[in-house]
Amino acid sequence: IKNKISDIAIVKVNNGVKCENFLGEGVDIFNPSLKFKNLYIKKTIPTSDFNKHNKVFKIGANTKYTHGEINGIKMIYWLDGSLQTSEFIISSPEPNFANGGDSGALILNNLSNETGLGVLGMLHSYDGEMKQFGLFTPVEDILERLHQVTGIEWDFIY
Repeated sequence: IKNKISDIAIVKVNNGVKCENFLGEGVDIFNPSLKFKNLYIKKTIPTSDFNKHNKVFKIGANTKYTHGEINGIKMIYWLDGSLQTSEFIISSPEPNFANGGDSGALILNNLSNETGLGVLGMLHSYDGEMKQFGLFTPVEDILERLHQVTGIEWDFIY
C-alpha cells in the first residue's frame, strides 16, 4: 500500500491467556531503572518526538537487553523517486546491539516525566558484520499499516 514495504504478523491469542504491555518478571535486564512499575509500556512515542541521541533499548530474543541511541533516519526510494520507506537508525557503544532472531523486538525508552516505558518502534534489521547498528520502523507507521490492511484501529493497551 502506497509503495511501502512492511513485514507484520497478526496473532490471535487463545482465550484465557493474559496479555499485558509488561516486560515480565525475571527479564534479564542490567538496568536498575527498569524495575517495578517501569516495566510497563505506557505510551507510544510519535516520530515528531524523536530526537537524535534519544536513549533507547530493546530486549531481543537473541541478544537480550541492549541499549543505544537514535542516530538518524535512513530513507529508501523507489527508482521513480518516490519514498519507499524510512527507518530510524540506532547506534550502540557496544558490539552486538542486534543479531539474527532479534527482529520484532520493541524499541523502548524510559519516560522522562513519569514511570513506565514509551514504545518508539520495532526492530527489523541490523548492520550485518559489526552488529552495532539497528534499524527500526516507527510504531506510528506500524499501527497505520495495520489499520490500512485490516480496517481496524490498533494500539497498545495501556
